[in-house]
Amino acid sequence: MTSPLGLKPDLPVVDITSDAASLLWQKRTQVMRMFLPVLLLLAAIDWLSQAMYPVVEDAVVFQPSQLIFMLASLFISILMATACHRFTLLPQDRWHANALHGFRRDEWRYLLRSIVIGLVVVLLAISIAGIGIALLGKDAVLLVGVVTAMLALYVMSRLAITLPAIALGQHSPLKQAWELSRGNGSRLVLVVFLIPMLLGSPFMLLLVLDSGVGVLSYLASFGIYITSLISLVMLSLAYQFLCDLNDVDALQEPAEVTDNDNHFDA
Repeated sequence: MTSPLGLKPDLPVVDITSDAASLLWQKRTQVMRMFLPVLLLLAAIDWLSQAMYPVVEDAVVFQPSQLIFMLASLFISILMATACHRFTLLPQDRWHANALHGFRRDEWRYLLRSIVIGLVVVLLAISIAGIGIALLGKDAVLLVGVVTAMLALYVMSRLAITLPAIALGQHSPLKQAWELSRGNGSRLVLVVFLIPMLLGSPFMLLLVLDSGVGVLSYLASFGIYITSLISLVMLSLAYQFLCDLNDVDALQEPAEVTDNDNHFDA
């Protein structure tokens, strides 16, 4: 079975991973200019937060002032993500000169869509876990937890395919994301979660093993954000492939912007 364009329906995970790395290497000059400042800044925020709020006796105590660092990291990460999707999918004349730019309508829509996807997945996970424990009892908590996590990752991965479209300023409801990703849910789990986690695992391990707040800690955070950049390119390429597979124009004209920029389509 093939798509209307004659493409095989299976998402080529290995090719997408290889193409993402190749794209970043081939355009390394643009990557350095656009993303190096934001990567350095995000790593610095994490390092400073760790230095100011260290783990005390293996227990994390949240302080209200930490919220400043969390929000700063969140908003700057959104800037990086939207810029990365545009970098991958749009011609150069439609890129931002740098990932650190103003927080505009598409960035707000991207943030809102991410929150909506998170809420949907959390509510689904709570429902599945509740039903599973009610049917199987508390002795099956581990089994229920594993099944719940697998289903949550599956749903989140399929819904996440809408994010590149949001970054491009397009109207892309969750229903469309679900239809677009039909038949490729498990492969999207690899693209969205498992491969990025595998790529970032050495840096995560270094972060865990480094008990102090030194250069290694900063380099570990920096490495994790580099793997995040790769994963964003992979998601963009997966979106492009699925649009081609379903004969959808991935670069359709952005949704019309009205005078009321406070209206955001989630």
